[in-house]
Amino acid sequence: MNKKKADQTANHNHSPCHSTSAFAQRARILERLREGPADTLSLRCDLSVLMPAPRVLELKQRGFDIETHRISTIDENGTVHHGVALYVLREVAK
Repeated sequence: MNKKKADQTANHNHSPCHSTSAFAQRARILERLREGPADTLSLRCDLSVLMPAPRVLELKQRGFDIETHRISTIDENGTVHHGVALYVLREVAK
């Protein structure tokens, strides 16, 4: 039997949308914030960024004007979380 190996470039674990590098995570967060405010839970679930706060801090240090507000929100399991960060991009870095 002559089996061919699957195309490794199609592996989603190596695509930029699943990269765990800080660079890729910052890029995903910035793209999302350009669409509107985003909270910690959505950045974790939707963008696969386990710890958004350090990435947001790095974006701030690079000149992006990002406000942080504290909100209460409900996760996908119905649990209420208080003090969740809501990030708002105010101005693009110069």
